[in-house]
Amino acid sequence: MNAISVYVHWGLTNPAPGIFDFEEYRALEPLFTMAMEIGLWIVLRPGPYINAETTGGGIPHWVTSYVSGHLRTNDTTYYQAWRPYIDKVAELVAPYQITRGGPVIAVQLENEYVDRDDVGYPGKREMMNKLKVAMKSGGIEVPLTINDAYMGANYVNGTGSGDIYGFDAYPQGFDCAHPHNWKPVVDTYTEFHNRANPHQPLYIPEFQGGAYDPWGPGAPGYESCAVLTNAEFESVFHLSLFASNAKMINIYMIYGGTSWGHLPFPGVYTSYDYGAAIAENRDIRPEKYAEIKRQGFFLRSIPDFYKTDILPGGSWKIMESSGSPPIAGKFLQNPDNESGFLIVRHKDSTLTESSSFHIKITVSPRLQSQWNIPEVLQIPQLARSISLDGRQSKILSTFLGSPPISPLRRNTLLYSTAAILLHGWMAEREVLIFTGDSSQDHEFAVELPHGLNVTPHPFLQTSIHPAQGRYTIVHILQGLHGIVPVHESDDKAIYFVDTASSSVLWAPILQITGPESLPFPNFWSIGSNSSIAVHGPALVRSTSFSPQNNQLRIVGDLDPNLSIFLTIIGAPPTTKSITWNGQEIGYLGSSFAGDRFRLSFPMHSKVAPPDYRTQELTDWEYLDSLPEVNRGFNDSGWATANHTTTNLAQKPYSGKHVLYGCDYGFCEGVVIWRGHFNFKPQSNGVTLTINGGQGFAASIYINDIFIRTTYGNSSSNRNIVTETTEWYPFPNGALIEGENVVTVVQMDMIHRKDNMGLDETWNRWDTDGSRSPRGIRGYELRNGQFLYWKVQGKLGGYRSYPDRKRGVFNEGGLHGERMGWHRPETPDDQGWFQWAPQQGLPPVTRWVDSNDVVQMRSRSGVGFFRTYIKLDMRPGVDTMQTFEFVEKGCAANTPTIQPYRAWLFVNGWMMGKRIANLG
Repeated sequence: MNAISVYVHWGLTNPAPGIFDFEEYRALEPLFTMAMEIGLWIVLRPGPYINAETTGGGIPHWVTSYVSGHLRTNDTTYYQAWRPYIDKVAELVAPYQITRGGPVIAVQLENEYVDRDDVGYPGKREMMNKLKVAMKSGGIEVPLTINDAYMGANYVNGTGSGDIYGFDAYPQGFDCAHPHNWKPVVDTYTEFHNRANPHQPLYIPEFQGGAYDPWGPGAPGYESCAVLTNAEFESVFHLSLFASNAKMINIYMIYGGTSWGHLPFPGVYTSYDYGAAIAENRDIRPEKYAEIKRQGFFLRSIPDFYKTDILPGGSWKIMESSGSPPIAGKFLQNPDNESGFLIVRHKDSTLTESSSFHIKITVSPRLQSQWNIPEVLQIPQLARSISLDGRQSKILSTFLGSPPISPLRRNTLLYSTAAILLHGWMAEREVLIFTGDSSQDHEFAVELPHGLNVTPHPFLQTSIHPAQGRYTIVHILQGLHGIVPVHESDDKAIYFVDTASSSVLWAPILQITGPESLPFPNFWSIGSNSSIAVHGPALVRSTSFSPQNNQLRIVGDLDPNLSIFLTIIGAPPTTKSITWNGQEIGYLGSSFAGDRFRLSFPMHSKVAPPDYRTQELTDWEYLDSLPEVNRGFNDSGWATANHTTTNLAQKPYSGKHVLYGCDYGFCEGVVIWRGHFNFKPQSNGVTLTINGGQGFAASIYINDIFIRTTYGNSSSNRNIVTETTEWYPFPNGALIEGENVVTVVQMDMIHRKDNMGLDETWNRWDTDGSRSPRGIRGYELRNGQFLYWKVQGKLGGYRSYPDRKRGVFNEGGLHGERMGWHRPETPDDQGWFQWAPQQGLPPVTRWVDSNDVVQMRSRSGVGFFRTYIKLDMRPGVDTMQTFEFVEKGCAANTPTIQPYRAWLFVNGWMMGKRIANLG
């Protein structure tokens, strides 16, 4: 794996018309610089629309009310909104393209969009063409790519087409509740590609690497999503892409992370873990990560595989053993040197039964002459058969020469039923590392410089190829564990490592410190091709070698609970010392008489295992954060909600004025509405229609009396409620003489615009689906009229919010947020008192009874709780931390009956939200 795909979020970087913010974590230059240092290419995805699972699809919230025409079309007002943003992106990206010495190799146009005018709104192709023109005129020289939502051939050619067309594929679906129920492999990719764009590489811009987990008590959790797309899925479905001759593949996601603040869309909660190979907390899911790593090593090691054609049947044949389920295969061949790769799986890819088989290859005259073998090659020779477990796929390689960058290409591998993990040059030797399950037999035939020269081992059997004595057949018996040397000589080294042990084998690029003469020194096959293999550590982050003092430096992680042997293969021959995380672990001075090529050192973590015990947070302080419902609260400084028109297609149902938050500049987080009216005894209640997205909530008060809360809903993407219409009766005695106030506290609750974020585009390509009418969509006072409405959201709205560091999506309109109580740089110690969240909101005095006794009850409302924690972060330790909401008698983070809502701020950053009854 040699590249990453990265979104640029329009809404995050262009928070208001004419305002751009590419500072702090939004800056692109540090990303490009780091990619150059690591050796990763970048496919940039700036939209304007980027993704269905972020609020508004990445379109800024202000655009949803500011633009009068249809979004994602050729509408002039929409063009005027996105063009300055794209111009800014192009300006920042252009200097970092590969054509100018940078890591950016492609830029994607828009995202998963149809090109037809018979669905959605017309003007799509024209918009895409203007987007392409804007990119080109801004200096973008790298290919502009398309990611179709399906095999629809949208923008393959014609107006608005890109340079490289691709389509997305999520063949397993998103049913994480039933992770063991597989769907069959899709085998039509090649056929579609040959029909749609055979002149371009088969490109999959998004191939399923996990799934999102929706809101709701029935949501299975991301660990189930990881099982749905586990290592078996990666083996079968990823290799099916290889078999389809796909040449550009992006796994979505390799790391999903956290959708903090108000970034998510309403259908998912704060976490965007996605069940990916790297979990939200940056921990590795070992089996998933290892399988992707093995595939990445193979692709890096075998450049012959880059240029292949699918070879029709007739010259090769799969012969299943008696009783074995049928096996499907595709044979890919390099037309230049005829190296071949047979990719096999069960014909019914959902099967869990195992099979065994042989293969027979009819060898071309050219290969017969080059390799000096007869016309028919039968595999295997020593083993009884080739094993294929249920839900497993394999690549069988044939006729491989020595790696590139060699003085003279020579024959190396006649065939192998084991997977090739690594093949390359290390310390001037050709290194070949095979891998396979320890429960299976494996076999390979290699040309060795000294005939039958194999390291003795009880799990190795060897023989000379019967047709040609120059090839040694190595049979790996079942039961072999760990990494085993098969052959080591002055110019070649061969090893076998079982699949489980390969999870701790690493082959990082060996950075040679000193003057750099290559333009891309850290990019494999372009700059450096130096590498070493390191076996044993939980993770190897980097390796470097200093010719000045002949020191090999390794940086990585050890499992603190294990003692291991650190094995290094391919150390530079002049190596004199080796360091691990800066500490010397081996000195190879002039007295060292051994071979420096393969070295082993006993290792154990010198850092004590972290204390994983749960740390309960104590010493909480509390301050009320809803003064807006107190009698006499002065809202004169708030915005007057007096608009009578809106650009949104979803118009209000009732009421004189438009009460949509974003129309007044309040798009993210909590928005508070206050409707004023004069006292009339017969005014006994109000009907409100409130729109907030999946799982939203809004609490309604009359003066300082709480009426009740209305709730949206989403239970595992079922029973979805995004808008409610309810009658709110005024309790007896709630009204007062003079002016009265209805207060609506519209709770954000996670994704999209005001309260639950904005919807993505999904319903028959209705591009205005992102323009959700978050707010009060209708109001009617029984037997009365509202005089006026006031509205308040985040301080300053989207134009003038004060916290530019954390950005527009970090906070909303709660009183405590407007006061900055959550930010350590704005401390406020006035009025705080000891009170813990477990106690609920403090009781308040509500009335004096007939016996002159003060009665108290718990109240509804909003409170800020804060505490302090001292972190003792150990130097050199990558410490992963999580915060868990634990209810009494419940497992962590599980739903409860009590529908409270909690937001977690850490040093001013909103890191998570919890809807207790949903999860």
